[in-house]
Amino acid sequence: MQQKKQKMALILTCVIFSVAGQLLLKWGVSKIDSFHVRSSLLFFIKAFTNPLVILALVLYGFSFSLWLIVLSRERLGFAYLFFGLTYIFIPLASWRFLGEELTLSQILGMILITAGVIIVGAGR
Repeated sequence: MQQKKQKMALILTCVIFSVAGQLLLKWGVSKIDSFHVRSSLLFFIKAFTNPLVILALVLYGFSFSLWLIVLSRERLGFAYLFFGLTYIFIPLASWRFLGEELTLSQILGMILITAGVIIVGAGR
């Protein structure tokens, strides 16, 4: 039982780092000009030197490292279903912290994903 809790904690930590990384990426690139093909090199230089983007990449690195640990201990098919919680937390966090709109179809989709994760978790 303790081992299952540890696995779930690792997966949820991966999810949290990924969500935070996505938010920081969006916040970071919103501070620079929009991407245009003719000035793409300048866009990427600004993006990869932006402290928020750098921090996001560090968080992704942590998430990836923890994910390797998860994969060494758990079946991919099971673990990845729980990693799907990012499809719920990212829109919610974007709404809360970035002021993005949530549509009815997004909300319904998040409810279905939540139900699926609950079903998979309960069947374990």
